[in-house]
Amino acid sequence: MEKRVVLFLVISLSIIIFYPLLLEKMGIITPEPPPSEFEEIVDESQDAASEDETYIPYTSDSGTNFSAETNPAALSELPAPGTLPLALAQEIVINTDLYRAVFSSEGGGLRSWTLRRHVSSDVKDPQPIELVAHPEEMSYPDPLTILTEASEPTHEFSAPVYVVEGGDLELSEFDPTGTLTFRYQDPQTGASIAKQLTFSNDSYLVDLELETTGLSAPYIVTLGTNFGVTEWNEQSFIGINGPATFMNGEINKESPDAEEVREGQLSWVALQDKYFISALIPDRLEDGSAPDGKVKVFPRAEKLFSAGVIVDPFQGAGISKYRLYAGPKSYNGLKALNVGIEDTIDFGWFIYGSWSLVRTVAKPLFSVLSYLYDYTNNY
Repeated sequence: MEKRVVLFLVISLSIIIFYPLLLEKMGIITPEPPPSEFEEIVDESQDAASEDETYIPYTSDSGTNFSAETNPAALSELPAPGTLPLALAQEIVINTDLYRAVFSSEGGGLRSWTLRRHVSSDVKDPQPIELVAHPEEMSYPDPLTILTEASEPTHEFSAPVYVVEGGDLELSEFDPTGTLTFRYQDPQTGASIAKQLTFSNDSYLVDLELETTGLSAPYIVTLGTNFGVTEWNEQSFIGINGPATFMNGEINKESPDAEEVREGQLSWVALQDKYFISALIPDRLEDGSAPDGKVKVFPRAEKLFSAGVIVDPFQGAGISKYRLYAGPKSYNGLKALNVGIEDTIDFGWFIYGSWSLVRTVAKPLFSVLSYLYDYTNNY
């Protein structure tokens, strides 16, 4: 009897593994490309994606680019108070093989971030996944704008038009990186801010460097509202929707009912759903540890959350550095960041509170399945 069971298992596994290979050799099916993202494995995003940059077309209202000429001067070389030139409102487009981003000089924030390799599940009309939320009839500060705790919409750094250094970027394997800088100076106080962003063609990461001068109160580097939340899963008790922070070596995925400030050694702050995430990651200290920091998390409305890093003003000029990740929850991609953000991925659960146990089993199993898929195109 035992020999029959063993024989049955051997034959079954042989059929599962080698039958697709046989069909490929016979030309009946064509192999699919190996999945590079976790969400393709668990079922949400479509494999099909357009590499054609015209798939997400962009035309400005006037057809004119008002970008200032690129200034090779260092980020720290700001003009004297009141000497920055007047700036015209404009949109700046960043195209890479992975995403298309649109920034606005009005507030210096992010207006759109669409993923080229991930489309909606609508079979009849699949659309590129948009990570920047635009709630109907509601106006919230854009991601990467600078806010104060007192007044978001009217603060001198979140509303005015910034001077732009650098224009639209068309990145590729032959032109893999590009830089965009926003500058503003308050004509009344002389306080100034410069935001420099560096993009890479083959990465969802953006390097962000902020230099501030003359600020007298704490400010917030915001992730905006629901940036990275494309669909709100109703099983919210699992903790896969909304804000998440990693402080003092622990993840907090609670969505608070009221404004909340979290303090400690800050590894990252994020807004997420089951398959996508945006995260702001402060630079590590010289010894590799996470810096002390504060995060503000608060609800805007039902299923709408904002989050950002609170920064104390510097005495004189001060520079702070971050990395922005905005993209799919690829396990290997997030793990490579080496800040524990891969633990935002939902591996499922048996009973409430058993997530740690499930991750312990699921992570090695996921690695084995991915390895087998690379050779068999079958799980």
